[in-house]
Amino acid sequence: LDIDVSDMRARLLIIETLIKKRRYYEALDWIESGLEVDTSNEILWCQKGVCLAHIGEVEKSLLFFDNALRLSPGNASIWNAKGTSLLDANEFERALDCFSRALLFEPQKNQYWINKAKCLTCLGNFDDAMAVYNYLLEINRDDADAWFNKGDTYITLGENEKALECFDQVIRIDPSDLTAWNVKENILRILGR
Repeated sequence: LDIDVSDMRARLLIIETLIKKRRYYEALDWIESGLEVDTSNEILWCQKGVCLAHIGEVEKSLLFFDNALRLSPGNASIWNAKGTSLLDANEFERALDCFSRALLFEPQKNQYWINKAKCLTCLGNFDDAMAVYNYLLEINRDDADAWFNKGDTYITLGENEKALECFDQVIRIDPSDLTAWNVKENILRILGR
């Protein structure tokens, strides 16, 4: 690609696209060359952490998330990215702390609440996880992600009838959600229907 290397917005867009396409090593090359231009760009440091976590270098990635947070300690999306990397690495307590911090700065962001509830579920704090999902659903009854993850938690608890109700809600909200349809089919099979 031929871009002006001083155009950081273009660089960040390319990096974001590469990450979405799971081309982490290429993204890392772009990040490195970007950091040569601007070492104070917290987004580059965060994206480096994201890429490293995706290629299995979670502990190393934390150094780059921490560097990003030193530059921008109130950046909720960086806290969320760090938490997501820790969640993916089954570091639930540490991830929970990150999501809680993200929510201090952006309490209206549903995804941060859902990530927090996922951690709570993984830690066996099912009542707290359900409280989060119920809170989100009080705000917006058509929150498909909250219904999906609430249903997932019910599956974990072995409460398949309640899980089925949740996945019916997901399908009502988004009939094109193939994963929800597959989960519903599996639940019906388990229930003998």
